[in-house]
Amino acid sequence: AFEDSANGLAAARAAGLRTVVTPTRWTLGQAFDGADLLLPSLADVGGARMGLAEVERLLATAPAGAAE
Repeated sequence: AFEDSANGLAAARAAGLRTVVTPTRWTLGQAFDGADLLLPSLADVGGARMGLAEVERLLATAPAGAAE
């Protein structure tokens, strides 16, 4: 799942989904404990365009429930 809030993360985790969180300016101060991956944006990470393949690669290397 892709979420941008702590409530969305909680719902996704309750459903048993691995979750990528990309906070917005309104949710940036929320706690995202339990996210599988925490990214500032899906548009641009490390100067490269972020696509599904890159997200899958990052999730594959991230321990479940441990945000990076």
